[in-house]
Amino acid sequence: DPEATQHIITIDRGTRDRIARDDGVVTADGVVGRVIEVEPISSKVLLVIDAASKLPAVVQRGRWWAIAVGTQTRLKLQYISQDAKLHLGDMVVTGEGRSFHAGTPIGRIAQIAAANAGALDQSAVVEPAVSFGSLSRVLVLAK
Repeated sequence: DPEATQHIITIDRGTRDRIARDDGVVTADGVVGRVIEVEPISSKVLLVIDAASKLPAVVQRGRWWAIAVGTQTRLKLQYISQDAKLHLGDMVVTGEGRSFHAGTPIGRIAQIAAANAGALDQSAVVEPAVSFGSLSRVLVLAK
């Protein structure tokens, strides 16, 4: 996107290759995104760092659930229990969802937001496991 408002990539596989909307897309490092549009010989993939991207996430150590939302460069974990004892570097993986099975790496916690007094939840910033600037090959996971 020339205006950098969306983070979408196009892959050279489509309906002829049995790619379907909402299929998950990964690399060996972790989650890339999900298929949002499919043509016969190509597909568009919404990257997890896009602001429109949301997926269930789990902080592996402690098994705390959250929602990972793209922030254009990283991801923000929202709705983490206030009781969760988060640490910098904690691995975050996918929860069971529409596009991914549980356990695919999303990234590591890079920053923990200060909790507001009386808040029921907390949030954290996640550095993605995938280097989006150097993507060359991806794997599409059928639903």
